[in-house]
Amino acid sequence: MKDISINILVLKLTYNIEQIAILIAKFLLGLTNNIKNAIIYCVDLKGVFVINKKNPQGNAEFLRKFILPGLLVFVFCILAVIVNTKRKDITVVIDGSSTNIITYKDTVKSVLEEEDIKIGEKDKISPDLDAEIVNNSTITIKRAVNVKVSVDGETLDILTAEEDVKSLLATEDISLNEEDKIVPSKEAKLHDGLAIDITRVENKIETDTTAVGFKTVVKNDNSLANSISKTIQNGKNGEKKITYDVVYEDGQEVSRTKISEEIVKAPVDKIVVKGTKPTMIASRGGNNLSYSRVFTARATAY
Repeated sequence: MKDISINILVLKLTYNIEQIAILIAKFLLGLTNNIKNAIIYCVDLKGVFVINKKNPQGNAEFLRKFILPGLLVFVFCILAVIVNTKRKDITVVIDGSSTNIITYKDTVKSVLEEEDIKIGEKDKISPDLDAEIVNNSTITIKRAVNVKVSVDGETLDILTAEEDVKSLLATEDISLNEEDKIVPSKEAKLHDGLAIDITRVENKIETDTTAVGFKTVVKNDNSLANSISKTIQNGKNGEKKITYDVVYEDGQEVSRTKISEEIVKAPVDKIVVKGTKPTMIASRGGNNLSYSRVFTARATAY
């Protein structure tokens, strides 16, 4: 009686579908050959091992009619369980546009490769590429866009996948002071070709010192002739400190508001004495004569 060789191979669940399909194909080919070359592939979930045993030729017909078909049904049942377990219905959202995908892959990266979805260097993806995929998972991709930022005398070309201007500034480490101006606002959504303009605003407190002009004071002196005036005290300018709130935009002054002023050095008045005593011109030459009273008289002559 001839012996036949029966090989029993037990598979782990980690075998992928392609490998299992190959095993089943081999099994079916084995059934069409001489019974002594038949190979039995048995699937179990506990581990991988191979059993070789000798069976008498008399049992070959029994194996062909009963054991082998049963094993085949068993293999297909396990395969159906594996396929159902690995099948996943997932959603891929790219810039708000959703696509439903059926996949048997296990990670985000393998799903994207299968669907030929490329990820740019600055694109955002959630979950991470190495994350495992389960049924009803959602993969969200935010494509990076080109944005121009004008700040501090430079124009920056930035590729970013941030949601709005505020998050872009934080990511690119561009700080804003409280008084700085930005157009559009920090809440504006980013889009390809957006231009962002930042104006640096600076407030400075500045002081100026200016001259304060002196006054001229005229004093009357009735002891002096009205033709006489003289300076008895020279005038001197004083000093005044004025404080301003000055606003600069990108280094250029745009406004100046006076806050206060203070006299730091008082001016000195110029004092002039002016005579008020009347004078008369001598009829026959000589100096003017001053007088205190005027009389009107009539003279006669004989």
